[in-house]
Amino acid sequence: MENLTAVVPSNLCPSQLQRMEKNQKNKGFNNPTREGYLHKYLSWAGINTPYQFEFYDAPKADWLMRPHGNLVKFNCGIAAKAGESFYILVMIHEFIHLCQQNMGHKSDVMYLKDAFGEFAMRQIDTEADLETFIFFKENYGYDFPKFYTILGEGQSVFGSGKARSHKYERNLSTLLSIYSFEKTNIRRVIMTDLKTLPLDNTLKLFIVGRFHRYDPIYVEPDIQQKILYLLQGKISDPVYFAYEASFIGDKIFHKVFGATLVTKK
Repeated sequence: MENLTAVVPSNLCPSQLQRMEKNQKNKGFNNPTREGYLHKYLSWAGINTPYQFEFYDAPKADWLMRPHGNLVKFNCGIAAKAGESFYILVMIHEFIHLCQQNMGHKSDVMYLKDAFGEFAMRQIDTEADLETFIFFKENYGYDFPKFYTILGEGQSVFGSGKARSHKYERNLSTLLSIYSFEKTNIRRVIMTDLKTLPLDNTLKLFIVGRFHRYDPIYVEPDIQQKILYLLQGKISDPVYFAYEASFIGDKIFHKVFGATLVTKK
């Protein structure tokens, strides 16, 4: 994180100093490293829009990205708590919403939900997660364990809070979609429904690919416990978080696609 603290005159009274610090927090600044990732994504994705970027350090503000025409403002306030590597993933994810999915504003999310429901919202998010992974895999050599280790480091920001089934389903969808791509190099968005899992041990999957596919699978109680423990954010060690995510991904992947599936070309 860049240091935004300017040289402060010694003759300022406390109230003047407070106003000065507030103004500094509200002022956008550049970050060449972060901008490098954004420009790299644009080049990799073949997008020619001449975007410009500004960053704001506002950890208490309830926003991550605000587009104003071709100027895109990012709030990097979570970086201090969750780590720079995690923030970079979030930044690219948010940027994908804007430049690939035309979903750059909170109002867009509201309209999407009103028109197509919660399922469409989760699919949009899962697609952005998968695209983020593919970008870092193809450009920076990330694999599933590295990506999920970084996600484990950032759990403190997004992993806590009130338990919601849709949140768990979205996170499990991301895990399975990314693990599937890691194994096959094929883009699939694997949507999940957990509602009947504790009732009849069935995890319902809706796989979005060349042909959409519905696949209910049996999940053993011990695997269910691992899934719940992971999704509840109870694993504090990022490396172990990635290990358990890989274990779950492997178990479900082979139930759906078979142990003899030919992997990466």
